[in-house]
Amino acid sequence: MTLELAFRAETEDDARAQAVAWGAAERHVAGLVVNAIRLVKGTMEQYVVTVTITLREQAQGRLGL
Repeated sequence: MTLELAFRAETEDDARAQAVAWGAAERHVAGLVVNAIRLVKGTMEQYVVTVTITLREQAQGRLGL
């Protein structure tokens, strides 16, 4: 199962922190694969972090999917 998630951040530092957190999650959650992380500067000085992840079977079972 592949999902694309998007998060808004007020500052570039917040956006980078979210990206780092997703990278760390991949190392700590069995079955979670982070395929891509994109950081895009949006309107009104906001940033959007888009994360594409794949949940392997063991992760899907833990989430009840």
